[in-house]
Amino acid sequence: MNLQYTRDFQAATQPDFRFQVRRISLSQRLRFLADNHDLMQTLKFLAAGQNSSSQERIESVRLELELSLKLLTQCLVSIDSENGLIPVGETQIQWLLNDAPTELCVEVLACISEEISLSEQRRKN
Repeated sequence: MNLQYTRDFQAATQPDFRFQVRRISLSQRLRFLADNHDLMQTLKFLAAGQNSSSQERIESVRLELELSLKLLTQCLVSIDSENGLIPVGETQIQWLLNDAPTELCVEVLACISEEISLSEQRRKN
């Protein structure tokens, strides 16, 4: 039996960019969701407000960035470089959040979110 602990992705927004996402267990998934429950609920609350003040929008962006950082730290294993896939550290995460094209960062976060969520198929198993 060959267990795979990572999932490889080829970026659609930048075809020459590859990355690996950690496949997490159910207990790890539940622990992450429990640890970040308050943060996610606050984000939902702020997103639901129709007449948000600029201060609430700034807070919402700050919290989204905090959650994105936690997702990347927890689940992103490696990214593409000139020398092939390299392990992700703080430098690579900061590059992805600050300097990489926005579409690429959103795509990586979407893949991580998909891995962390429980799809209907996963719930059946």
